[in-house]
Amino acid sequence: MGPKPEAAEPEAAKPPPAPVAKPTWPSAAARTMKEGHAPTPYTAAQIRDGSPTGRETRFRLEAAGAPKMVQVFRFHDSDAEGTVLEVEVLDGEGNVLSAARRMPKQPWTALQSHASFPADQTDITEESLETAGGTFDCFLYTVTRSGDGPKRVDRFWFAKTLPGPPVLMRSTVDDEVVTTMELVSHELK
Repeated sequence: MGPKPEAAEPEAAKPPPAPVAKPTWPSAAARTMKEGHAPTPYTAAQIRDGSPTGRETRFRLEAAGAPKMVQVFRFHDSDAEGTVLEVEVLDGEGNVLSAARRMPKQPWTALQSHASFPADQTDITEESLETAGGTFDCFLYTVTRSGDGPKRVDRFWFAKTLPGPPVLMRSTVDDEVVTTMELVSHELK
């Protein structure tokens, strides 16, 4: 018999890991723009902070019966009050279909209002999503509009880390996809 193996020293007790703080989100009341409407995914201040001069986002647009396009948004002259958006439309090959044009300066609240929907038509959940422009944890807004005509459902995936337009938008009419807009890229130039 050989020598006895040495007994391992007991490991010092490790303290439990510190809890990870969840990011805080503005209250629903701070994000509600109009009585009877659901809270928007972001406040105007969050959109402002996430949309400095030089931000560029590209979206692939697909509509039933139409050729694929790419819509480019560029932010100019962003300040505390608002921004100047430049919009350019390209075909699927990158050729210019509609030359870049600058819109009048928009207040941040005007951009926020694009995601203000009637509360009784809106369901808000959370979901992870992979797009051509990245993988994101999102707020999914499902807006169902029905009445005398066909049933329309619009789904908007708003990335928690990318305030502004949804990273994916899909519209259906009577369960048929009619329009899709998907983030292709986003950068600060």
